Amino acid sequence: MAGSRSTNHGGKGQRERPPMTKKKRTEDDRRHHYHGKSDVENDMNGEESSPDNSRTSKNRQRTKRISEAKWASEEEDNGSVSEYEECNNGTAERTMLEEEVAEGKKAYNTLLAQWGDLKRETQELRNQNKDMKKEAMQIMTENRELKEKVRDLEAEQERSLQESAATEVIVLETYGKVGKFVKDELFHHKKFINDDYDLNDITDDGSVGKQTMDHFGITQSRRVAWWNTYKKAAADAIANQRSAVASNVKRELKGKSQTWKRKGNGSNYTTHE
Repeated sequence: MAGSRSTNHGGKGQRERPPMTKKKRTEDDRRHHYHGKSDVENDMNGEESSPDNSRTSKNRQRTKRISEAKWASEEEDNGSVSEYEECNNGTAERTMLEEEVAEGKKAYNTLLAQWGDLKRETQELRNQNKDMKKEAMQIMTENRELKEKVRDLEAEQERSLQESAATEVIVLETYGKVGKFVKDELFHHKKFINDDYDLNDITDDGSVGKQTMDHFGITQSRRVAWWNTYKKAAADAIANQRSAVASNVKRELKGKSQTWKRKGNGSNYTTHE
């Protein structure tokens, strides 16, 4: 017991303070680390109170207060360091987040621009499709109109052919009628057509042309064209009828000559063929 008091007198027997660490310690850890056993524990061990012990207790309390003050200062410093590090970490994280946000905005703007380009291209394609559809409809309409025109032309051509054939038939019939009229009605007083002037004359009352057109009732406005179509029929009819008459006369004369020869009355008569 005495040895313990002499050892603790004046603080010579106190334990040395270990180096401070940044690890947070509880109050019991600090008490046991710096002061060893407490006063209660000393009393329990049966130590007697004495002036030396009271001074030792005061020294211990003072040392305890100094240690606690130092420990509080270190904790405050450690807290400041931690707050500074947390602030720096927060600033770094904020910077990283801002960079990520900026990159996200940039990517979004890029995608937005691409989407705008695609939208414009799509609209252009739609406009082109509309124009192509309009052109296709116009071509189809033109083809339909052309087909209708072709059908109309074919129908008109068919009608023209039919009219031409009918006209040709009519012309042939009229051609024959003109020839028959000239042969039967006009040949007896018009056996020769002297020239083209005589044939083209349609005003003189004795001309073949005027008599023929009067017979068929041809109007004045149609007479020139009508006579140009059928005047050859009149001329051929006169020429053919004249040839036929001449052939008949020759045949009759030949027959009479042969009859005379058989009767013996034609020894001095000769025929000229």
